[in-house]
Amino acid sequence: MGSKSIRKGINMLLSVSDICSKSFVNIVRQSNRPVIPGWYSSISSKPSFIEPDLLLRHDFDNVSSPVWLVSAPGAVGKSTLAKELCARSGAVYLDLAEAATVAGNYITGGLYKNGLLDDWALGKTTVLVDALDEARLRVTQSSYKDFVEDVYNISRSRGVPVILFGRVGIIEETWLFLEELGLSCPIIDIQHFDHEKSKQFVMSSLLTMKGEKYRGLERLLESSYSVFESSADELLRGLESTSGHDGARFSGYAPVLESIATMLAGVSNPAQLDESKQAAMQQEVIQRIPEEILKRESEKLRAQLQKFPPDVLEKLYGKEEQLDRLSRIVYGVNIPYANQEVPGCLAAEYDKAVGDFISQHPFLDGTGRKPANSVLSAVIQAHSLLSKDPDVVLAAEGFVSGGKWKSNPFLFEFYLEELAKLGEENKVVTPEHVAYLYESLGSRAESGTSIYMNIEGEEGEDYADVEIQVFSNDGGATYEIPELKTSQAGKLYFPRYIRGVFVDAPEIDVRIGSSNAVELFSPVNINVSSVEFDCEEISVARGDSQLADDLSVVQVEAGELKFNALNKVPLVRKGVEFSVSWPGARRFPWTGFSIEKAQFEDTEIDEKTRRLSKIILAFRSHSKGELARLKDKLNHSRMSKGWGGVILEKLKEDGVIREEGRMYVLDPDELRDVVGTSFHEARSRDFNEKALSYLRNA
Repeated sequence: MGSKSIRKGINMLLSVSDICSKSFVNIVRQSNRPVIPGWYSSISSKPSFIEPDLLLRHDFDNVSSPVWLVSAPGAVGKSTLAKELCARSGAVYLDLAEAATVAGNYITGGLYKNGLLDDWALGKTTVLVDALDEARLRVTQSSYKDFVEDVYNISRSRGVPVILFGRVGIIEETWLFLEELGLSCPIIDIQHFDHEKSKQFVMSSLLTMKGEKYRGLERLLESSYSVFESSADELLRGLESTSGHDGARFSGYAPVLESIATMLAGVSNPAQLDESKQAAMQQEVIQRIPEEILKRESEKLRAQLQKFPPDVLEKLYGKEEQLDRLSRIVYGVNIPYANQEVPGCLAAEYDKAVGDFISQHPFLDGTGRKPANSVLSAVIQAHSLLSKDPDVVLAAEGFVSGGKWKSNPFLFEFYLEELAKLGEENKVVTPEHVAYLYESLGSRAESGTSIYMNIEGEEGEDYADVEIQVFSNDGGATYEIPELKTSQAGKLYFPRYIRGVFVDAPEIDVRIGSSNAVELFSPVNINVSSVEFDCEEISVARGDSQLADDLSVVQVEAGELKFNALNKVPLVRKGVEFSVSWPGARRFPWTGFSIEKAQFEDTEIDEKTRRLSKIILAFRSHSKGELARLKDKLNHSRMSKGWGGVILEKLKEDGVIREEGRMYVLDPDELRDVVGTSFHEARSRDFNEKALSYLRNA
């Protein structure tokens, strides 16, 4: 790695005006038009340009060097910055993506052929070299090294710097080559935009949008500029909040800001930019950006593969291939990816080009091993979890269920998007993945909301319904979640915690824990075929402060305990009741929490008590302390079978259950006064004589 570590702290802030006024002060704008493709002597300033922060790396800050290096991840704005510097200073812009090839004497020969050598010798011109990555793809390491040596030889005695622009990896490789030649170069890192500059970027872009598509935009901006600016501000704050610890790494990303500007430009009535529309626009940005990045990367690589036939080229480095390769990098799957469309004679060249290019993919951070931000991470996670390669799936599941993983708020949507691509129109989620999606939604739940997951199946059914509800504690559902299904043949897996989960699926299995401690937060009610506890500790706590005391319960019921790693009594905190029920549950460490469900010799009464219990326990704490459930759920054949429909109708007739719009609401007081039972008794089916008499008369 040379005498220094490439990655160190960064400090000194530079600006475009500093560079132009101090380092490029003697440059003369060229009047001759270059004759070699990719060389430009006349670049116009971009009216909407917003300057990013430029940070000079600590210990890589020798600005007296004749060669400077500018680094940034893909699509952060390297080309835009290079062109703006050329436009303001008169420097020559060189786009290596347009060059036929690069090697030794490329810069020297280019200066000569373009008539720039005299001014070069006098320090009256310089070259800003863009697209190092694309150039590197087309040549061997030896040829690229010769190119860098030519830059060194033609620049080393000058006082005006040459500036090279590239992604992090190629810049660091170039720095090492130059250090071997005895040159210590500065590295300047382009930063993502902060909130204020992001807002300026959006508004500046809006002001420069022209053409038939944006007819009327100028007039709207004149009359409603503050409305657009306020909307841009709110959209950015929403993205910042949703992105969590990633902050500006997503919301301050240039393609995101361009997307926001494009969407705002399409608004015909700014007065209608209310909170709900802004939320929809925010979601559209999150969904759109990954697609645009993948498309851009595909086009950039294909443009460099000049030997490949067009019919083959269009099948290379598409979205799926990029995500397959990224999955292997991020999750450490050491099985090479092979694109079967590549002719054998070109396979080695293609693998080398892709290998050099993908390590600098915008989906990856500067290390080339980890996702750049939580949005792009979610895209890779979703693709990996549903991969056709079982090794990739196992690696992704191991990562997502691990102790170091933090729930990703964007995984839910991207997972469903992947399911749709696979043709899973009925949205059948792999049972092991259900908890990941629930945690994803839970990680973005706002203060003052409650989130519940209901999984319901019946004996003989292949699938169980998965319903996720998010409620505001002061009134109504905050957003609707598409109903999903999962297979009853699989195993639900909760690796870290369970909160607000209700499972009533007699043919499904459940695994709780992943070697570490697990937390259970009320309310939880699990009734399944079998359960496994793969954890050494369990703590049980009240999960919702708004929950009534008799609803603050965690109950696990199963036909069988298949595995138990628990070696100590569960810790049950104040304000919550914990119980378990399965054959043999009266053993350590469950002894103090074991309950037995009541059984009745009268088969009709036994069935009626089961159905009454099922109906009562179907209700959830909704808003303002009410117990409610969607009518469709209680009217489902799963609930109404046997005596279920009769008992539901009687409860409605007697005012125990009332209708409110799409919901049924249960009155706990009427349940006690009219039926003679409660939630607590329904859980154990410990019904008194009044309740049994009520059921006999049903």
